[in-house]
Amino acid sequence: MEKRVNNTRNWVPMMYVTFYGIMRDIALEHGYVLTVHGSCVRDFDVPWVENPKPVIDILNKWSEYIGGIKTDDGLPFDSMTQKPHGRISYTMQVGGGGYIDVSVMPTNEGNKE
Repeated sequence: MEKRVNNTRNWVPMMYVTFYGIMRDIALEHGYVLTVHGSCVRDFDVPWVENPKPVIDILNKWSEYIGGIKTDDGLPFDSMTQKPHGRISYTMQVGGGGYIDVSVMPTNEGNKE
């Protein structure tokens, strides 16, 4: 039987637990609610209230508080990907080689990049 290799960093779920409280508080301040789902290895979802602040504001604030690594262009996310049903996923790099994927549902006004 072939041995299966697990490439997942075992510390990543602990990072999520550590970051969740502050990320949730920042999300609430910006008019969003933070939800943890999926593998708890990279996934956070951010639903919205009626008039949330621009997504870039919350991503910048999270990056500031959790030690996110900004791109050469000064962006708090490495990539932005369109997902089903209009969701947009932002991939943020954090120290130690970790990444956080944040999915945001679009608002009626768009995500105000």
